[in-house]
Amino acid sequence: MSDHKLLLAAETPLLKGSARHIYQHPHDKNLLVKVLIHQPYATRPGSLKEWRHELRFRFKHLCVLRELNEYVRIKSIATESSIFPHLASFRGFADTDLGPGIIVEAQKDQYGKLAPTYTELLKTGRFDAQAAADLEAFFQTYKASSLVMSDLTGRNIVYAWQGDCHRFMIIDGLGDKTLFPIRSTCAISNKLLKIKSIERQRRRYRKLFKHSIMLETVRAISTTPLIGKNSKKGK
Repeated sequence: MSDHKLLLAAETPLLKGSARHIYQHPHDKNLLVKVLIHQPYATRPGSLKEWRHELRFRFKHLCVLRELNEYVRIKSIATESSIFPHLASFRGFADTDLGPGIIVEAQKDQYGKLAPTYTELLKTGRFDAQAAADLEAFFQTYKASSLVMSDLTGRNIVYAWQGDCHRFMIIDGLGDKTLFPIRSTCAISNKLLKIKSIERQRRRYRKLFKHSIMLETVRAISTTPLIGKNSKKGK
């Protein structure tokens, strides 16, 4: 952890989640800082409501530890290397004026802006046949791996530019977020829940592609070798 405290309190978060806020790293535009938010409960000290509030915060803290543990676990298994290119890099910890921060690599588009989430692509009409094919390639890699995610949602994967191709990247959701870590302790449950979440996300884009010709285009691109090597021109 750095000896110098990062000053973030006066900055506007780039993204706000239910448990964490994400800030631009003040000294490196290619890095982001995730900070766990702890807001004191406005009630009398020692009350049941305050105790429940504190218990929820402690569980969120446990989930952060599980996320880091899953990142280290999967990156330590050589046979899981196919999923590595889809994981946003963890770069360490930092002291901030908002509490401990986790430093991660910022995922960007080809113009240097933060990469859009899968949900944003769908809502803005930027999800095309190539993006669908890349998503299907990601689904296959994700399903074949032992990676544990709390859930695959449209907000925890982004469509990032990786130098010579677009790739769907996991930016959040690693590790089990349930009280009893079923996904982590039972490989079969993890696999079945993965399939369920993949099908749920697949249905979202297929609603856009109502004409069979578009779906055929997706299938054709999906079976083309080196699918990730799509050119910038095609974007």
